[in-house]
Amino acid sequence: MQLTLKSDSSEPDNGGTATRQTGRRAHRITAQVQCLMIAAPWQPRTSPGSGKLSGHHLHWALDRGGRHHEDLVVPLSADSPARRRSDRWWQVYEPPYDAELHSTSFVTDRTIAFIEESAAADDPWLAWASFPDPHHPMTPPGERFDRHAAADMYLPISIDDPMELSFAHLRHLRSVTADQQRGWVGVLGATDHEMVREAIAATYGMIEFVDHGVGRILGAIERLDQIDDTIVVFTSDHGDMMGDHGLMLKGFIPTGARCRFPS
Repeated sequence: MQLTLKSDSSEPDNGGTATRQTGRRAHRITAQVQCLMIAAPWQPRTSPGSGKLSGHHLHWALDRGGRHHEDLVVPLSADSPARRRSDRWWQVYEPPYDAELHSTSFVTDRTIAFIEESAAADDPWLAWASFPDPHHPMTPPGERFDRHAAADMYLPISIDDPMELSFAHLRHLRSVTADQQRGWVGVLGATDHEMVREAIAATYGMIEFVDHGVGRILGAIERLDQIDDTIVVFTSDHGDMMGDHGLMLKGFIPTGARCRFPS
């Protein structure tokens, strides 16, 4: 049996993969194992991660009282609804719904339900739980939005690196401001240090929310008396510049912050 918890990453050393394997019937479960993949389509963070909440996550959120076009299926732009938003970069904001509708809650709740059902049936299982966060837009819900003060955030020591010996396109991207960003995924510069601090603070809120969800999943495995048969491995798919070398987001940037992550 196997459980995989995967997180996206807005910082290079965050994410998660957990694996559960038992010796009992292990040689016979290839065709019998119960399988589940939970991967929220980037929402709801407002529209975060992709602009439109869809699929199972959308139906799950609507069943819990989410408002369709008002909060869940909205533009991925500065026009998206928000309870609070940074004046420096539209991608840092508090979404217009509570934490219960967020993608982190969706992935956590569905994963726990699946493990409980499999354990009750005494079935071997494999679950892949893929958390969209931490990722831009930086939209931790509720109290997690301002849990960390931007003024307390440390900036990368390389944030003012002129990159004189680097690629020409990276030097150009350092000059791109938040209001000049191309789409919602275009790399931009980190010359506005206060904006970077706000983004880091919101990212910490997202990371803590994912940590809480992973803790709930591991707690469920322990409660079901399966923890001794569980191997937990944390992983992610990419890092984020977060001000390193004067850049934000990811793109095609061959640096440690972008490429050195647990996988």
